[in-house]
Amino acid sequence: MNSKLNFTKPHWTIAILIVGYVMVALFLGVFLKYDFLRSDVLGYWQDSLAWQTPFHPFHVPAYPLMIALLRGITFGALPPIGLMMSINLGAFLVSAFFIYRIIQAGGASDELASIGTLLFGFYPFVGLTYSVDPLADMPAMFFLLAGIYLLQSSHRMPAALLFGLSLVTHKAMWVFIGLLIISDFC
Repeated sequence: MNSKLNFTKPHWTIAILIVGYVMVALFLGVFLKYDFLRSDVLGYWQDSLAWQTPFHPFHVPAYPLMIALLRGITFGALPPIGLMMSINLGAFLVSAFFIYRIIQAGGASDELASIGTLLFGFYPFVGLTYSVDPLADMPAMFFLLAGIYLLQSSHRMPAALLFGLSLVTHKAMWVFIGLLIISDFC
């Protein structure tokens, strides 16, 4: 029986990312007293409260609609930042899983897939900071990565749907989606 822990399995990688997420959230919120509910985050929250009316002119609607849906499902029990951080943590973890699967589908070993997933999450803290600060970036990235994984598996129609969801989650995704479409045609 081998009692050696294998930290290259996906569940260890996800556990390490969760610990990193909690540490960054505590550092920003508790130690630095960072006000998360400002700027774009405040705009997303306000858009979610008035989801039946036209949205902020600089935001696309999917992320505020996700917030409104989760707020409805939880009957408003979670505070705004807790609610949005929950969405982003879920999107971050599932995105990490898709990174792992995309790398594996390319023929890499479990070790390389784990390293790639950790680089996605930690280098240079972009994955964690854009997840902890509840912006629309991480949910949009989730849809993009899920679409790439499906495109890699030759499921073009579901991939196209996820790419479309990525576009209506964050307006900056058009560059990445456009490049994917061009590369697919080439």
